[in-house]
Amino acid sequence: MRGLILVLALAAGRPASGQDDFAGYAPASERFSCEAPADWAAFEEEELSGSAVHLLGPDDRAGAYRTGIDVHFVDASRPGFIPAKTAIENLRRSDKLTRRESTPVKRFAVGKGLARTFEVWEKRSVPSELSPSVTLAIHHFVAVIESGESYFVIRLSSAEELYVDLRKVFVRFLKSFRAKEA
Repeated sequence: MRGLILVLALAAGRPASGQDDFAGYAPASERFSCEAPADWAAFEEEELSGSAVHLLGPDDRAGAYRTGIDVHFVDASRPGFIPAKTAIENLRRSDKLTRRESTPVKRFAVGKGLARTFEVWEKRSVPSELSPSVTLAIHHFVAVIESGESYFVIRLSSAEELYVDLRKVFVRFLKSFRAKEA
């Protein structure tokens, strides 16, 4: 019985996955570098607006939603470019269908510049393409970092039950984020 209590006490005091074990990361495009949770899987892909890097973290307790950090580079030279200010307004816009709400925009020091940060909460049916699905509260930490006219949108998305535990992960990721000089 004492052994079980000791194991439970040690597990309770252990930080959530990805909280302490970080490693340097730079995508193949070399658009940026940062420190990311060492046990998260990363991949990069091209998008119409630029490129995106996705870092996949742990699932929520029910296994319905996987935590992740997405870094989207929005290239001003691409067709259909949307300026950063408009993108922030769109990301923060309330939506009755998803019950989306957001916090006010704040400034946050990142590298040699400033990020505009905010948080968004919304409800989603997961999985969206299959039935039956479950409605899940999703939380996003969001940062927009300008790089000339282009910009990065960085978003850590998780089930609402995990977001407080992941705040330190997002802050550390942002503080270490360095955009490649153009």
